[in-house]
Amino acid sequence: LYRFRECMVLRRYSAKTIKAYTSALVRAHGWFQKNKSCSVDGINSADAREFFMYLMEHRKTSVSAIRMYRFAIHLYFTEALAKNIDMSFLDGMKTRRKLPEILTRNEVARLIGTIRNIKHRTIIALIYASGLRLSECIKLRVRDVDMAELTIHVKNGKGGKDRITVFSASLRDGLAHCMEGKRPGDFVFTSSFENAGQGTTCLSSRTVQSILERAAASAGVIKHVTPHLLRHAFATHLLENGVSIRYIQSLLGHRNIATTTIYTSVARPSVKGIKSPLP
Repeated sequence: LYRFRECMVLRRYSAKTIKAYTSALVRAHGWFQKNKSCSVDGINSADAREFFMYLMEHRKTSVSAIRMYRFAIHLYFTEALAKNIDMSFLDGMKTRRKLPEILTRNEVARLIGTIRNIKHRTIIALIYASGLRLSECIKLRVRDVDMAELTIHVKNGKGGKDRITVFSASLRDGLAHCMEGKRPGDFVFTSSFENAGQGTTCLSSRTVQSILERAAASAGVIKHVTPHLLRHAFATHLLENGVSIRYIQSLLGHRNIATTTIYTSVARPSVKGIKSPLP
């Protein structure tokens, strides 16, 4: 297990990814011990096939989770054990393409409008205004915000990539309030228990999620609102405004354009001027 973790660290995987793949491997190991009376080290392709059949038929595990288990076991065998295991039986899995739920502009405005705390309102508005992932927003540092150009330099985003995105001029005052007295390397959004001017402890993901949940309840938004839903809204509303899908891909930090094109399916046709051919 140590060598397994080590190979992921050396490949510069994120701490979140390392935790997810390690947990998957440990759970798979437990299943093989219980059902096959052996450790994961001693399984063959037939044993692996039985395990994945269990996940699909009895646990109704999602395709993304199946892929995580597959990668974890494959990586463990090739890197930690220097062995090979055939899991080609999983090749060609069909994936259900589910459209993301999208907040309307009115719903976003109502959400933000119900938040009275300046810091809380700014962080929620910024996620929408910039299309940031939650982790990118809470780890944003003062030096990465360009007030003059209205841009944010996202560093070490998903996949270890940097990118530049935008924010609204209406957020200048809120951001200035959150950054007041802080040094360039300090976090923009910090925990409330810190003294004024300190910026060494960023807000937790759970805190931001709670802020959004309370705002949704106050605004009467019945959709399951998450920070990532604000990111979806950012992309969809830009597309409805006529912004090129290529620019949106760059702002979101998507590696593959196919990931971005899903927003063409949820953009409202009426906003883009598309009407039914029936008069």
